[in-house]
Amino acid sequence: MELLAKNCGYTNVSELFSNEVSVVLNEYISSESYLNWNKYSSERHFLFIIRYKFEIIMRNCKEGVTKFLPLITKILISLANVKHEPEVRMDNLILIEFM
Repeated sequence: MELLAKNCGYTNVSELFSNEVSVVLNEYISSESYLNWNKYSSERHFLFIIRYKFEIIMRNCKEGVTKFLPLITKILISLANVKHEPEVRMDNLILIEFM
């Protein structure tokens, strides 16, 4: 990843992640697509890709997400709402571990 970051003109992996994460998270917030995630999202192509991207960001971007904590928190709070199925809420709680 370090080599990829350098080849893309970034000083480190964190900077690469920050740049890429900002695009994805701002898209989620503006479209509010996370409001429609459910336990079947993984079976629906479009919602699966969106939800999977968020999971990858949370699990792998580490310090790259720190400046986006307000956006991430907004999504996590929404997903913890009782209107979501227990499976979605549990997945959400597991992702918090990676923060």
